[in-house]
Amino acid sequence: MEDVGSAPRCSTQTACISFGVWAGAIRSTPGVIQIPFGTPSRAGVGGINIYNDGFTKRIEQDTVTCYARRIGIYVEAKYLRPAAEHPEEVGLFYLANGLALLVTPAHSSLYKPILDRMIFPCAALPETLSHPSQRKCYLHSALVSFRDRDYQRVGRLRSLRRRHTNLANVTRLLKRWGVGDRLDKAGIRPRAFVFHRYSNGEQVGWSPLGDQMVADHGEAYHHVHRADVHRILYDMAAPYMTVRLNARVASIDPAVPSLTLHTGEVVHADLVIAADGVKSMLREVVVGGPDKAIPTGDAAYRAIIPTAEMAKDPELKWFVDNPQMNSWMGPGRHIMMYKIRPTDWNVVMAHPDDGALESWTAEGDLGKMREEFKDFEPRVQKMLNLIPRIMDWRLMDREPLPKWVHEDGKVALLGDSCHPMLPYRAQGAAMAIEDAAVLGVFFAHITDRSQIGPLLHAYEKIRYPRTSKTQLSARSNQRTFHYEDGPEQVARDNSMRQAMLQLQGKTNGNSADNVGNANQWADKRLNQEQFNYDAELEAEKWWQENGGAVLASAA
Repeated sequence: MEDVGSAPRCSTQTACISFGVWAGAIRSTPGVIQIPFGTPSRAGVGGINIYNDGFTKRIEQDTVTCYARRIGIYVEAKYLRPAAEHPEEVGLFYLANGLALLVTPAHSSLYKPILDRMIFPCAALPETLSHPSQRKCYLHSALVSFRDRDYQRVGRLRSLRRRHTNLANVTRLLKRWGVGDRLDKAGIRPRAFVFHRYSNGEQVGWSPLGDQMVADHGEAYHHVHRADVHRILYDMAAPYMTVRLNARVASIDPAVPSLTLHTGEVVHADLVIAADGVKSMLREVVVGGPDKAIPTGDAAYRAIIPTAEMAKDPELKWFVDNPQMNSWMGPGRHIMMYKIRPTDWNVVMAHPDDGALESWTAEGDLGKMREEFKDFEPRVQKMLNLIPRIMDWRLMDREPLPKWVHEDGKVALLGDSCHPMLPYRAQGAAMAIEDAAVLGVFFAHITDRSQIGPLLHAYEKIRYPRTSKTQLSARSNQRTFHYEDGPEQVARDNSMRQAMLQLQGKTNGNSADNVGNANQWADKRLNQEQFNYDAELEAEKWWQENGGAVLASAA
């Protein structure tokens, strides 16, 4: 029996295919694909390790078979008999999507195959595409590229903003892509979301997070420093691509497509995905004209407070010992505070815009900030006095775009470049990651360059309704958090208080769903729509119903 060993590196004889986080190696001949056995998985634990080019990725799922059926058209699965010295190990291989799905074990000597290999009829790899080693779809924080390069305008990997919130809808994706352990180590799981009255600190709203988020939605809620998220995503993508920093895009020819960098270098590609943020240069190219941001009337001070400094004050130490997401709501202003690392607390202070820059790096005035929030409760004053420096960021908004894909069908937008999110629902990064997940599912089905345009339009079709609804949800919280003292504020507080008592089991009668509650995190129906959503599963369901027509339109 042949010992398949480690997965071979890509060559002209061995094609390595990666879509999303699926990676593997196949030996192809016309009409057949020969698949060596592989994929270690521990008995009793849903999950698989995907091995390619010396890297192992862990994917956890209830069962491997369930995941295979969700990701593609499940064809066949065979288990390996575990070696006597490793009785806990089993292996699996399968085909899906008619192409390029295979994994080989990191240490095949652990296994004693029942059969040497199985051969299934399968479509030959299309020669019309670029070399198969380049047929990849990557998730990254700046740009998703159909080839193996990612161009970023910054000169080094760094965090321009402090916070990154991973709610259940994106946590499940990151875990599936093999970085769940790193996310758990880097992130903080707040126990609850608490709303306070600004002037006296009275708790007027409360929603459980922590274990309850897992129980209700299947995955956890994390607060993570954005720099840590960047590093996790970069480390996940780097083995499969070349990341070029300080490569600013000066212009684009969407028909080719090609990018001209600030150095004059011209880069050609099959597809360009622009994930260049709310101030996207490529958005105007896609929509065919100027698209200016709309001032929201708000700006946001952002700051980091060291945990060690907060722990010195008895009142602030309570927050350190009881990590939760805290919001103080006041007239035209509100504050959010939560832990993002064991050593750091993030503070965001929304305030009326008085000419702040539309920039993530503009310094703010500490004295002015403290003056603006001087009527907030004493604990807030102590907290603000610990802030060493602040950034002041003007909050801009845009209406949902009429289209995300250029008319030539080779350039598309992703994330804030097409659906910028105000920070009042903590879904901006989540929507961008969901976008990337859908692209990964759809482009796993590609067999010819002519299908790129139809696949991009399919991506826009499935993502547009969800992102637009999330945009509007975030926008509504801006008003809710900033009521002037008076009837609207009283009604808001009473609504939040009623939901808090119900969620804490302090009211009689059946549990209500709190639909339409002023506290969106207490609205059970809204939370199910937002946090139970599985972008990959929804994309695959859509594809099973519509994929044939999409590919036929390109024929």
